[in-house]
Amino acid sequence: MDKCGSHLKSLLQFRTVSKQWKSVIDSSRFITSHGVNQTQSHLLLLAFGIDFEDKFVSIVDDDVTLSHHHKLSPPINIPIFRAAMLGCCRGLVCLSAFDPQSQKDLVFVWNPSIRKCVGITIPSKSYSYELGFGVCPITNDPKLVRLTSETDTDHKAADVFALSSGVWRSVPMNLHWPCKEMHFSPYHVVIDTVIHWVAYDRITDSHHVIVSFDLSTEEFEEVDLSLALPHPIILSISKLNGSLVVLDLNPGAMVCDVWMMIKNGGSKSSFTKLFTVSFNPTPETMCYRIIGFRKNGEPMVGHMRQLDEVIQTTLEVCDTNSKQLNEVETGISCRTSFSMASYTESLLLLNHSDSIIHS
Repeated sequence: MDKCGSHLKSLLQFRTVSKQWKSVIDSSRFITSHGVNQTQSHLLLLAFGIDFEDKFVSIVDDDVTLSHHHKLSPPINIPIFRAAMLGCCRGLVCLSAFDPQSQKDLVFVWNPSIRKCVGITIPSKSYSYELGFGVCPITNDPKLVRLTSETDTDHKAADVFALSSGVWRSVPMNLHWPCKEMHFSPYHVVIDTVIHWVAYDRITDSHHVIVSFDLSTEEFEEVDLSLALPHPIILSISKLNGSLVVLDLNPGAMVCDVWMMIKNGGSKSSFTKLFTVSFNPTPETMCYRIIGFRKNGEPMVGHMRQLDEVIQTTLEVCDTNSKQLNEVETGISCRTSFSMASYTESLLLLNHSDSIIHS
């Protein structure tokens, strides 16, 4: 076990020494301060599917081989279907799923470090929606944000769920869209106190905007990417060393430009191009996708291929100096795309029992 994991395991064992020790470790002040003065290992959480079952692997980002990894499992054992990793913030992982028994969408807030998990049912809506997840840095309160598409209007409706209150409430967006119908990408990124999504014109699929939500003030802002980037094609966002990056994929040329946002939030944000990742397709290649970044800035890439009528996805890392893609030996052989999030260990959810909140 790595140094950070051993430290956390010791803390959990100390809780059993006495009621006083347990009270101190379980206090909000201790949970909040944990890790501030500790050297935290940088971990990569990899999600994928094998034989209709969702798997999760934690990899220690040790700047060398990425060979130290172990399997993880959410502790809540209920029948779920189509689980997907929405994102990660302050050591908490957010998973979305569907419960075939209740016919409801679910979200799981999961701390893999201490094996705690809280499920939240999503209220039924007749229109489509996308979710965002983050933890308020001031209160350490996990929050969900639901962005729903309203037809025949020039705005969006938003609902916010805070774990501390256990209820959903409406929050005005007060944004004026440059296009009639904007559609949100399912992927989002949290930078400090702010959740970011990419939205685009549903009709022309060309005009792109970054929409942000501040977890502290609960206010929305927008950045027009169509003015900030030259000739955007297929855009997505990611996180690199604490900054927001925009990935501009050109599938025809098999390249992806990586742009970093200089000023997070606000209409005056600017972007600078960091580098371009060039993919090397083979006759078996179906697609490439940058799924995240290591702490040293190297892009992690999912490479999906069809081999003898079997779809196989491998994990590759791009050396930003040599521009070479090198396969990572994880021992994983899956037929679905990878998703990845970086995280450090935390004690959040320590005071919560494994449960499902029905809303």
